[in-house]
Amino acid sequence: MLMNDYLLYGIIALVVIIILAFIFLKVIKNKQPKQIKAGDIPVDINMIIDAVGGKVNLKETVASSSKVTFFVNNDSLVDLEKLKALGASGIVQTTNKVSAIFGKYSKEISNMINDE
Repeated sequence: MLMNDYLLYGIIALVVIIILAFIFLKVIKNKQPKQIKAGDIPVDINMIIDAVGGKVNLKETVASSSKVTFFVNNDSLVDLEKLKALGASGIVQTTNKVSAIFGKYSKEISNMINDE
C-alpha cells in the first residue's frame, strides 16, 4: 500500500512538471522584443542628418544596440550641441567619426539614414 502511494505521488509530480514545462516554454516562445518602426522614433531623421553636416558630409552610419556611429568627411561641420538637443544622451567625437547614443532607436535611425 505504501509503495502505491509513492507511485501515485510520483506520477502526479511528473504530470505537474510536464504541465509547468509546457506553460513555461509557451510563454518564452511568445516573448519577442518589440519592433521599432519609423513612426516610433521621437526625432526627425533630417534634423539628425543636418546636425552631422548634411548628406554631403555623411559617408555612412553603423548602429549597435544603443549607439549610432556616423562616419563623416569633415568633423568641423558636425554640431554636437544640436545632436544632444535631438536626444543623444552621450556623444563621442573622434577624427571623421561621431558616436551618439540614441538608445533603443539607434538601429532604426541608422537604417533610415542609410536608406536615404
